[in-house]
Amino acid sequence: IAMAAGTSTTVANGDVTYAAANNVSVDKITTATGGGGGNVALTATAGAIGDVNAAAVNVTANNLTATSAAGIGTVADPLDTEIATATARTTGAGPIVLNETDAITLTK
Repeated sequence: IAMAAGTSTTVANGDVTYAAANNVSVDKITTATGGGGGNVALTATAGAIGDVNAAAVNVTANNLTATSAAGIGTVADPLDTEIATATARTTGAGPIVLNETDAITLTK
């Protein structure tokens, strides 16, 4: 899944799930952050989760769950977030690099 620069996914009431066999490249995903919704799940089974919009926020949500084989963000271009809780893991080699705009709770 490759979001082109300048594109976005916006959900007013619900969750967003992107899952790909290889890479997931994110520009901007926004979900409702109140109530029970507002969750984003990103899975790159054999690849990485990357950022395509430089320093702008990639994910705005209550909760982010991100799983990849080859990393989430990079030191040069982290995944930029505005979230309350993050659950992130890599199943292979690769870093987890998030740039959060405010407070965050990390879970396993």
